[in-house]
Amino acid sequence: MARAVGAALVLAALAAVLVPRFTDVEVFLRLALGRLAWGGPRVAHDPFLFSVADGRFSNPEWLGDLAFFGAWRAGGEAAVVGLRVAIVAVGALLAYACALRSGGRALESAALVVCLVAASAARVTERDDIHLFWLVPAYRLVLLSPHPRRRFALLPLGALWANLHGSFPVGWALVAARLAEEALGACSRNSPAAASDALAQASSLLLGLRKVVLRRRCARMGPPLASLAAPSVLATSSPGRRLERLATAPYGNRLLVDRAERRRLIQLAAILALHPLLPLLSPDGIGTYRFVWHHVVDGAALAAQVNEWRPLDSEPATLAEGLTHLLVLAALASFLPRANRRRVEGLVLAVCGALLAGRTARLGPLALLLVVPPLAANLARLRASSTVRALATAVVLAAAALAGMQGRAQAASR
Repeated sequence: MARAVGAALVLAALAAVLVPRFTDVEVFLRLALGRLAWGGPRVAHDPFLFSVADGRFSNPEWLGDLAFFGAWRAGGEAAVVGLRVAIVAVGALLAYACALRSGGRALESAALVVCLVAASAARVTERDDIHLFWLVPAYRLVLLSPHPRRRFALLPLGALWANLHGSFPVGWALVAARLAEEALGACSRNSPAAASDALAQASSLLLGLRKVVLRRRCARMGPPLASLAAPSVLATSSPGRRLERLATAPYGNRLLVDRAERRRLIQLAAILALHPLLPLLSPDGIGTYRFVWHHVVDGAALAAQVNEWRPLDSEPATLAEGLTHLLVLAALASFLPRANRRRVEGLVLAVCGALLAGRTARLGPLALLLVVPPLAANLARLRASSTVRALATAVVLAAAALAGMQGRAQAASR
C-alpha cells in the first residue's frame, strides 16, 4: 500500500510541474534533425549548427531526434509534448523503483523522487537529454538484479543509449561503480568476518586434504588397517568425526560460493570492457566519440557561448539549484554513520553527483538521478523514530513544492 501511495505521489508531482506545451526553442532544431535522419540529404559540414565553426556534421543523438519527429508527424505539438511527458513519467517511476530496490523506504523514496522531479522542472524540455530520466535508473535496476545473467541486457541498453544521447559514458561509470561494490564491498563492510572466513576456508581445504592423505595411508598399511580408510569408519571414530566436522561444516561450500562470485565479477568486468565498443554501432561509428571529445576539449568555449553550460556562479540562484545541492550534501553526509560507511557503490555515485552538480545547472538532474537511490537506502538504515521520519519527509515535500512551482514558472515563461 505504501509503495502505491508513493508512486501516486510521484505522478502527482510530475503532473503539477510539467508544462503542456513547447517550452524550448531548440525543439525545432531537434525536429529538423529528426527529419534529416528520417530521409534527408547526407550533410558533411554545417557552419551554423555547432559552437565550433565549420564542424564536421555528426549527430549521435539521431534516434532521439527521430522519435520526436515521428511524434510530430503523428500528432503535431500535442504528440511531441505527450512523448516528453511519457518519457519523464516512466523515468520518475523507474527512479522510484530503483530507490526501493536499493533498500529505501517507500514514502521517503517517493519524497526524494518528488524532489528530483521538482528540481528538474525547468530542464524537462523536448531535448534528447530527457532520456537520462529513464536510462540511468534502468541501468541501475539491471545492475541490482539478483539474476546475474540479466546484466547482459546492459549491452543492448548501452547501444541504445549511445544512439539517444551523448552522455553514454555515464553508463560506464554505473557499471564500474557496481563492479567496485561487488569486488570490494564485502571485504570493506566486514573485514574481520571476511578474514575469518578466508582462514576458515583455508583450514577447510587443508583438513580435507589431510583426510584424503589419511585414507591413502590406511589403505597402504594392509588389510588390518585398510578398513579404516572407509568413510564410515573415519566418520565414526573420534578423530574422523573431528576431521569430517571441520572439513565440511560450516565452510564446506564456501569455495563454490567464491567461484560463483568470481564468475559474476568476471562477467561484470567483461560487460564493462565491451561498453566502449557499443557507440560504434551507431551510424556515425567512431564519430560518436568526436561529439564527446568536442564537449571535453571545447568546454570553455561552450561555457562562454551557451547559457546552459555557464558556471553556476555566473547565473542567478534558483530554488531548484539550492534543493539539488542540499540533496547532494545530504547524500554525502549520509555515509558518515557507521551503518553506511562501507557502501562503495553509493559513495562513488554520490561523489560523481557532487562533481556534476557543482558545474552547471544543466547537469543538476543527472546529479540527482545518481544520488537519490543511495540516499534513500542510507536513510533507511539510520535509526530514527517514525515521528522524525514523517516530519523530515514533510519538510522535504514542502521544499520540493516551492522549487517545483518556481521551475514550472521558469519553463512556462520561455
